[in-house]
Amino acid sequence: LAPRFSRRFTIGILSAAGLGIGANFLGTTSFVLGLNPEVARSLRLDVLYPVRGFFRCLDTDKGFEFIYPQDWFGDQKILYRSIEKAEKERPLDLPALKEQRSPAKVLVEPVTAFGPPGTDGEVNVSVIVAPILPSFSLEQLGDAKEAAKLILDKFIAPPGSKKTATLVDALTRRDEKAVYYTLEYCVEAPTFFRHNVAVYTSLKGKLFSLNVQTPQAQWSHQREEFIQIANSFKV
Repeated sequence: LAPRFSRRFTIGILSAAGLGIGANFLGTTSFVLGLNPEVARSLRLDVLYPVRGFFRCLDTDKGFEFIYPQDWFGDQKILYRSIEKAEKERPLDLPALKEQRSPAKVLVEPVTAFGPPGTDGEVNVSVIVAPILPSFSLEQLGDAKEAAKLILDKFIAPPGSKKTATLVDALTRRDEKAVYYTLEYCVEAPTFFRHNVAVYTSLKGKLFSLNVQTPQAQWSHQREEFIQIANSFKV
């Protein structure tokens, strides 16, 4: 009976291990995937299990993806209300779009949003997708710094808005599908002082905007994860 018992014992152990990994028991799966995060993320396993502290939002319908902290939650109905005011302060329309955009109404509400539980919406990441002419390119606005100046001066903090926008950095990155402008800036007004990291890109008649924001006082504690979120945004 010894060989039979040994075989059943081994099968039982392997089955229990498989169930534990599949259920991420005590973070087992996340730990294993974290040993090689590049491979895990390339396979998009972080859609199901957090990898190095981040889940992946993958929207195949709208055509974008990014990572966000595993302890943040997504609830569009709730977050729409909490970031509605902030969205009005950062309209998606870029300067060159004012004359070029199609007659269709530009969508201004986020299509997805995530934030820490139990907060007032001041800390969040959201994505807006709006229709645009297929011929539009971000590079029509100039390089990243030139585009940033137009966006901040005309839309984020236009004259008379009682807001001041200060550009911290503007970077360009590319992949096989699109060009991305990443803008880091601060916005100060009588009632708030925020730090933002925004990513703009366009593809196939859509203009995409990801924005991560936090009160300026919290920026030093959240900078690293915000940069990771912004760099992960792809269409």
